[in-house]
Amino acid sequence: MHIKEINGTFDLGHGAAPRSPGRHVSEVIKELALSRGIWKQDDQEELDFTLAKYEVARGGDVVKLYPQAMYRIAAGLAWEEWYGPQQDINFHGIGELCKDRIIGTPDGLKIKPGTGALVIPELKWTWKSSRSDRETPQERIHKEFPWTCQGCSYCRLATIGKWPPKLWTQNGVVLASDDLVREMELHVMWSNGNYKGSGPELRVYEIEFSPEEVVANWQVIQAKSEEMDRESATRD
Repeated sequence: MHIKEINGTFDLGHGAAPRSPGRHVSEVIKELALSRGIWKQDDQEELDFTLAKYEVARGGDVVKLYPQAMYRIAAGLAWEEWYGPQQDINFHGIGELCKDRIIGTPDGLKIKPGTGALVIPELKWTWKSSRSDRETPQERIHKEFPWTCQGCSYCRLATIGKWPPKLWTQNGVVLASDDLVREMELHVMWSNGNYKGSGPELRVYEIEFSPEEVVANWQVIQAKSEEMDRESATRD
């Protein structure tokens, strides 16, 4: 038996929807995470994976820009295409959302049964540890700043109406206008589980942001984007 290894090739842009030029919210989140010093090497690889997807859609040479990300992208895209349509999600086809010259591309939109509230679903395939043996869901997802910041930003982008929304307090509870989108549904395939024998783990997390969180998060995103504009103008 003679075995010879040959190169396997594929086109990451196959079936990808084109992206508009401009700044994507994920680019802003990357700069925020780096400037705050909250990212470790595995986080950087995770965001390279996210940004590389947009480079593919924009026609960028992802193999040259992010050589370690291409196989992760392929796995993530395959998972999204297979898993996404099985959920009660308007999966893809919603296009880009843009506010304040910042672009977002949610995986889809979902109407919550019973309340009719608009929910932002996000699908993730990750090699990170789920740490399910030593952390509660609240503790684990709280550490994933890029994921929660992305979802909270998409809540702003999906909100139609006057901004910022009117906030007021009733019986000690902060309320906001009904059209403020505040809910996210995070579907995570932890491909290696907790790295302690669990095997792959699929977890779904319902996240509800407070009105103040949605408003404050977008203020931070806006401010960082404007800072990036100033830095770009200085370089030019």
